[in-house]
Amino acid sequence: MVQGSSFKDLSVAIIPYPALGDVTIGLRLAWIFRYAGSRVCFYSSLIWSAREYFPWLDILPDENLSLPDLSPKYDLLIGHIIWSSQSDELAADCLQLNNIAYLKSKNSKNGLGLDKRNTFVRGRSYPGANRPICLDSKAGLSMVQWIDKYAHEVFDLDCPEPVPVHSFVSRESPNTKVAIFPTSALAKKDYPLRAWLWLANRLTKDGWTVDFVCLPKEQAAIQKVCANFAVRSFPNIKELMDYLSDRAAVISNDSGGGHLASLMGKKTFTITRRKGSFSWRPGFNELNYVLAPLIGLKLFGCYIWRPFIPIWRIPARLGKAPDKSSAYRHQQL
Repeated sequence: MVQGSSFKDLSVAIIPYPALGDVTIGLRLAWIFRYAGSRVCFYSSLIWSAREYFPWLDILPDENLSLPDLSPKYDLLIGHIIWSSQSDELAADCLQLNNIAYLKSKNSKNGLGLDKRNTFVRGRSYPGANRPICLDSKAGLSMVQWIDKYAHEVFDLDCPEPVPVHSFVSRESPNTKVAIFPTSALAKKDYPLRAWLWLANRLTKDGWTVDFVCLPKEQAAIQKVCANFAVRSFPNIKELMDYLSDRAAVISNDSGGGHLASLMGKKTFTITRRKGSFSWRPGFNELNYVLAPLIGLKLFGCYIWRPFIPIWRIPARLGKAPDKSSAYRHQQL
C-alpha cells in the first residue's frame, strides 16, 4: 500500500482547541491530511474570518458543536477534549464514538483512559490516535514537529510541504516594517513594556518602522506608554493577517502572534522564560529565533528571569533596515 493512500478521498474533520497557537498547529494537521488527498473540514470560529487565506481548506465556525451529531458525517474526526467541562454522561457518550481521535497538547491526568483507546476509520484501527501531541517536552521538538510526528506514527502520513497561506496584500520591497506583540494570555510570560519600548526605539534608529500590536482592551494603556509609536489592534484574525502580510518580522512574548507570523513565513523573535528549545516555540519555518534567559534566579520563591533576557540580540540579528532609496535607484538603472 502506498504511504497514506488509505486517506485519499476520505472525509476528515479537525476541531482545534480555540487558542491561536493551537489553531495554527491544527492547520498543520489539516494540511497533512489534505496533502494525502483527504477532504478536510476545520472547525474554528477564531480563524473563520481568515478562511480566504486557506482556499484549500473548508473552514467552519465551531459554535454549538455536537460530537454525536458530527461523528456520522466524517470518516475521521480529530479534536481536543471539548467535553472537559460537560457532564459525565456526555463524556461517556463521546467516548463511544470510535471514529474520533481525542488530542491534548501535552501529558496530563484526565481519568478518561484515552491512551488505551483506539480510533477506527472505515473499520481500520489506529492505535495511539488518542494521545498528547507532545510526548516529551524535554525532547527539543517544536509543536509543529510533534504534530508531524503524530501524523507519521499514527496514520503513516508525511508532508514535506509547508502549509499554504495565500496572501491578498502586496508586499513592499524592501520591507522595513516590524511588529511587536508586547502581551500574552498570561502576564507571568510577559516581558516588561518599558523594555519593549527600549527595543522599539533602538530598531527605529536602525531604520525600521515599528508598530505595537495588542488586544483592543489593552490598546489605551499601551499607547500611553508607547506614545511615539502606532499601537494597533484588530477585530478579527483576517485583519491581523492582512496587517502581518506586510511585515518583515514579528517580535513577541511566547504567544499566538508568533505562531501565526511563523505560519505566514515571517521571521520571528520569541521571548520566553523557559529554555530556548521549549516545545511551544514558533516552528513553521527556519526563521524563528528564541530568546531565553541567560541565567535564572529564585528569590523568596519567585523565579527572576526578565533581567537576563539578551534582548540586544534582536537588533543585532535584524541589522540595519534595508535602504529603500538605494533599492529604488537600483531599479531605475
